[in-house]
Amino acid sequence: MLFGYRVEEFIKTWKLQRNYMWEIVLPENIAGVDGMEVSKYCQSIRFGDYEMSDVSTKRYGPYLAKYAGLLTIPNMTATFLKPIPDIVSAYFYEWKNLIVNYSGYFNCKGWYSRTVYINLYDTDGRASGKFKLEGVFPRTFPGYDLSYESEDITKFEIEFNVDKLVRI
Repeated sequence: MLFGYRVEEFIKTWKLQRNYMWEIVLPENIAGVDGMEVSKYCQSIRFGDYEMSDVSTKRYGPYLAKYAGLLTIPNMTATFLKPIPDIVSAYFYEWKNLIVNYSGYFNCKGWYSRTVYINLYDTDGRASGKFKLEGVFPRTFPGYDLSYESEDITKFEIEFNVDKLVRI
């Protein structure tokens, strides 16, 4: 008894989402490189929902009216580990070749944009949420920062363009 109440009345069990149980599902095949194999090397991912980047204003006589600006999706950023042999760099450079061909010409967006899925799981391993990102293509590609200062694992940070975000 605690102040005339039973202790059980104060205890509440919270089941909260953890951020370590997720997976990204990259497009299945880009120029012969399997996206599911590359997805295994994704260390972290950062993406957001729609946001209003600015507020539009209009004047009506002496009054100032403010309206919501355009809804845009912040870019998705993913960090990948570099395996041996390096299939991650090969995958994204092949994706780049879909955007800009070997002659240096850009292809139309329908040729290179893909759909990416992000699956969330609860602590029991059951699916608890799924995001579908449409119109995805890489905006940056693997770069190399070589140094003898540390012996860290080589990582790539790649930024993606996202047209539409749907929670399934």
